Amino acid sequence: GSSEKKVSLTVWLMAARLMSSRWIQGLRRTRAAHVFCWASRCCADTPSRPDVLWAPGAHAPEEQTAKLAGKIGSMVGGGRSICVVGARGTLPSARAMRALSVASEHGQRPVVFCVRWMADTEEERSLRFYAELRKTWTEYKNHWRAHKWRVLPVTPHTAVHRMATAVATEERLNGIAVMKIDPARTDTLAIGAKVLATLPHLAQTPAIGTSLACILRSVSEGKFFHAIVFRRPISPQKKPGQGTAAEQPKPTPQEE
Repeated sequence: GSSEKKVSLTVWLMAARLMSSRWIQGLRRTRAAHVFCWASRCCADTPSRPDVLWAPGAHAPEEQTAKLAGKIGSMVGGGRSICVVGARGTLPSARAMRALSVASEHGQRPVVFCVRWMADTEEERSLRFYAELRKTWTEYKNHWRAHKWRVLPVTPHTAVHRMATAVATEERLNGIAVMKIDPARTDTLAIGAKVLATLPHLAQTPAIGTSLACILRSVSEGKFFHAIVFRRPISPQKKPGQGTAAEQPKPTPQEE
């Protein structure tokens, strides 16, 4: 009803204000986590489940990013199924990345996702983020400690194809690759998303390309994201008719 919508809107505004200046740090992180969990529960029982959650564009306030994070958390909750987030353009791609990071940081299990190019028309393309839950943060961190890796910084001048090649090579040699991204910069976040969408084209085999996934981790008190790329097994638990994020449609040709 209208009263429930008003309550839900108030919840999202509270979450957005708590996370607006820096996404995750100190006491603000704790308070935001409580609001985020409450907001996720508010929409958990929503009867209609959209096929794609579209990231907010230029005409939407930043508070909509917090709302998107809550919807992602609700839809992947319990590891029951995947959540698909669509993004058209630089700002929506950046906001999708921010929302995925927030959804990861406020749970015991991080959101694991892959990115694919999708051809909307003959002349237009957009990104799809296929997100799901798998292992706990502790399990992933233990796995990461077993590998040696170096950080690959993403800047506004980073070439997508060149960085994707570096990430694919690093993952192949060391079992893990890490991009360092400034979450306050829309351009670097969008470049990072495009790199992830380009990775499947640069893997040694299609199977390897399909298995590459990413987790966003906030570091340095929220000043940076580490986009951690690794290979994962395909086909964990899933519902009939629902693929994992790694089994989604093949991407269209990469962006240079």
